Amino acid sequence: ASNPHTFQFKTLHDAVEAADSGSEQQPMVIYLEPDVYPMNGTETDRGLYIHQDWLTLIGLASNPQDVVLADNRGHTIGAYSEKGSSPAETLFVTGTGFRAENLTIGNYCNVDLVYPKNPAKNQPKRSSTITQAYVIGAHHPDKVLDKFVFKNVRFVSMLDTIALGHVKRAYYENVYVQGTDDYMGGGDIHVMKNATLHNYTSKPVYSAGKNGMAFIDSEWRVEFSDPQDLTITKVSSPLYLINNNFSDINGNLQDIRWASYPRSDVQSMSWKTTREGQPYTIQPEANTLLLSDQQAAAFTVHNLLKGDDDWDPAGDKSASETTSHAALNISVTATATLRTGEEPVALSASVFPTDANQNIHWHTDSEQLTLEPIDGKSVRVVGHNDSEESVTVQVTAVAENGIYNHSQVTVHPALLPAPVFTS
Repeated sequence: ASNPHTFQFKTLHDAVEAADSGSEQQPMVIYLEPDVYPMNGTETDRGLYIHQDWLTLIGLASNPQDVVLADNRGHTIGAYSEKGSSPAETLFVTGTGFRAENLTIGNYCNVDLVYPKNPAKNQPKRSSTITQAYVIGAHHPDKVLDKFVFKNVRFVSMLDTIALGHVKRAYYENVYVQGTDDYMGGGDIHVMKNATLHNYTSKPVYSAGKNGMAFIDSEWRVEFSDPQDLTITKVSSPLYLINNNFSDINGNLQDIRWASYPRSDVQSMSWKTTREGQPYTIQPEANTLLLSDQQAAAFTVHNLLKGDDDWDPAGDKSASETTSHAALNISVTATATLRTGEEPVALSASVFPTDANQNIHWHTDSEQLTLEPIDGKSVRVVGHNDSEESVTVQVTAVAENGIYNHSQVTVHPALLPAPVFTS
């Protein structure tokens, strides 16, 4: 299969099998000549496994369509499992620090394989019945997977295209991603820059993950067959849209919404969001935090992804202290309940990222609450509801740079003593 003196291999599987793990400073790199590489998944197992840490795949082409990793199996259509989720991934990574550049990863179960460089290699889709057909997945039961990078990569499938929810941080630059529902999502935080996101149905993101998903300088193409809303997340979770445009390809896009069931304690950020080039506010407005230019300047790739180890995959670290330590999001106690005349409740908040100024200002417009600071992050809430009905009021937590979030507090009236018998 190979000549050990030249490290040349006939198949990608052979090259991966011969590869050792690299390091973050010196990753193990495999270069791929232009071709369509079959991943050869079976009915009961995935296509190509990458078990190494810090392994990089680089296509030797400027056009990512010239180097294609291809499979064509989806749930119950070529991939079967007794456990519910089928082993349909074209590529499955169990190592940390995976990277790919200048290539296409495709699952052609429900999409035609079109290879412009040599049309003899075109293949019709396996089925027009759309099923879960993952392009890439990643998981290891005993290891934290982190720092995945994709540059100039195309992800081609329909349902559940990218399944990287177990990867803490991932960075995508100059990528094309397409799908129907749930075709991407995040772990701790994933960032896409200069991305093209092609939506065939309504809910592209399953969950944006713990600290959200960011889309910077990106284009959302909406190609619906029936009139409907584009609802970006299925599970309400924070999104950061920095200079994004939404375009409606065939006139069926109604409203653009953050989530199927928005949560009062999930704020999503928007700066220069346009629809067909015109300013647009994503619904519901109660969950939209329209950023000022100064606030938006802090949403760099570095600030979003730096974590505790100062990761800087895009090399856009800001020299400005105020920008590099600005709050990007606040997590708050979502709801609390208390009764007038009884024990107060505590609300707490934390600022993301962790090295940002953690000082929080709390306020409410309601006269039925008193807020007593506990420390920089927490507040004690005392109720004064003199009516006979319970009320729910909003308490707002604001970071130093004006980024905010809301807690909902329900205040019950005091329990009156039972009347005494007169006789």
